Amino acid sequence: MFKTVALQPKSKSIQMQRLSDSDNTTNDDVSSKASSAASSLDERSHLFEFSPVQKSDLGFTWEVIESSLKTHLDVVDIRLKLQTFSGPVVLEFPVQKLVLNPLVDIADMEASGLSWARNMGLYPDLKMKGLEATFVAGLIATCYPDMPHTDSLLLDKWIRTLFAIDDDVDEGPEISLLLLKKNFQKKRDVLTRIAEGQDIEDVLRSETSSVIRALGVVFLDIKNRLDAQGFGLLIPEFIESTDRYFVSVIREKETEISTGRLTDDRSAHIRAESSGAVHAITGAAILLGISTTKLVKPDASFDYLLRCTALCVEFANDFLSQTKEMISLLTGRGQLPLAENIEALKEIKRFNLVHIFWAEGTDMREAYDLTLAQYTKSFIGYQEQRVDLLQSLENEKKEVSSRGVTDSPRPDSVPDVLERERQVKAYLSITDGWMSHVWWALVARRYNLTYTGNPVKDLQAVNTKKS
Repeated sequence: MFKTVALQPKSKSIQMQRLSDSDNTTNDDVSSKASSAASSLDERSHLFEFSPVQKSDLGFTWEVIESSLKTHLDVVDIRLKLQTFSGPVVLEFPVQKLVLNPLVDIADMEASGLSWARNMGLYPDLKMKGLEATFVAGLIATCYPDMPHTDSLLLDKWIRTLFAIDDDVDEGPEISLLLLKKNFQKKRDVLTRIAEGQDIEDVLRSETSSVIRALGVVFLDIKNRLDAQGFGLLIPEFIESTDRYFVSVIREKETEISTGRLTDDRSAHIRAESSGAVHAITGAAILLGISTTKLVKPDASFDYLLRCTALCVEFANDFLSQTKEMISLLTGRGQLPLAENIEALKEIKRFNLVHIFWAEGTDMREAYDLTLAQYTKSFIGYQEQRVDLLQSLENEKKEVSSRGVTDSPRPDSVPDVLERERQVKAYLSITDGWMSHVWWALVARRYNLTYTGNPVKDLQAVNTKKS
C-alpha cells in the first residue's frame, strides 16, 4: 500500500510552501555547509555508483494528501519527495494529524531555550548551529500537545540536553567504550545524588563537563516540580527511564564497533526496547503523575503501544536523515570514518534502517521501500491498539457503573476508574504527539538540509487545533 513511487510532478492540494526571504528566520551557515558538502561529494563522485549530488538535492519537499487509512479520522498521508544518491524517490506514508500545544509560544520557547543552552555551554560555539537546526521548541509543541506550560519548559531544556549527549557520542571525539561507560556512570551519579536530596551545587559549579552540569541543573528543576505536584514518589522512575536511555546509547555504540553486520531485526529490537523516544514519552508521563511502572509495564497493550510509537519515530528518522548521514559517512565528519568506496561505506554500521537494508545488498530505492513498510506496520499497529485501549476503558467504566447500581461497589471504585481514564488519555496524548513528530522533522534543518522557510509558521499552517 505504502511504497515508493515514480517522481512525477503533480498539482498540490495542500502543500507546505517555502516562505519568502523576508520571513526567513534560518541561518545561512546551514546552506553554506550543505553546499560545501555537496561540492566535496561532486569532486569524489567517480568513487561511487551514485549520481552527482547538487546542493538542491540535499533536502526534500512534501505535501499533504488524503489518507488511505479511511477508518482513522486523525490520520493524513504525506507525499515526501527526496533525492537519494541513486536518484529521486517519492514516499507516501501515513502520519498522525498535527495538534500543536496552544499553551506554548514556539518562537519564545526556542529563543529562551537556545539562550539557556549557550549560557550552559551545552554545545561548543561552532556546534551551536546544530542545536539551532534541531528546532527543539517545535518538537515540544508537536509531541506534547496537552502538556502544561511549566512542564513544557522543563522538557525543552531536558531534551536539548539529551540531544547534546547523543550528538557528543555520535560526532564528538573518539573515546574508548570503557571511558564512555564511565562518563555515563558519572551522569547517573549526579541524578542519584540530587534525588537523595544532597546539596551538589558546588559540585555542579566545578564540573568541567557542560553536559553533566546542564543535566544536573535541569534534573534538579524536574525533581522540585515533581515534589511540588505531589509526585515525588515517581522520581526514581524518572531516573530509571533516563538510565535505560543511557544504556541504549551505550548498546548502540557497542554494536557499531563490534564485528559482524548490524541486522534490521537487531536494530529494531534495541530501539523498541529503549531509545530517546521511549524516554521522552515515559519521562513526560511521569511529569503528569503517571506511573509508567503501574500503567505500562503490567499491561501488554500499553507496552505494545509504546514500542509501536518508538519504532515509528525511529523509522521515520531513518528515511528522513539517510541523505544527511550518507554525507557524514562520505566526508568523514566528526569521528565518522571516511569511506573511499561502496563496500567500505556498507561496512560502516549505523542505526539507520535504510542504510542497514542497503548494506545487506538491497538497492537503495528498495531499502527505502523496506524501511517504509516497517514504519507503516508499526503505524497501523499503533492505531489499532489505540482503538482497543479506548474501547477497553469504556467497557471498564460501564462495568463500574453497572456494579454501582446493582452490587454496592467499593467506595473507591469510581475514583479508581476516573483516575485511570485521566492517566490513559494523558498518556495517549503524549504518544499521539510523538506519532505526529514527522511534522517537526520536515521543518527541522537537522534533517532537511535545504529547508529555508519559517519553521514556526510552517508548523502552524498544518496545525489542526488553533489556540
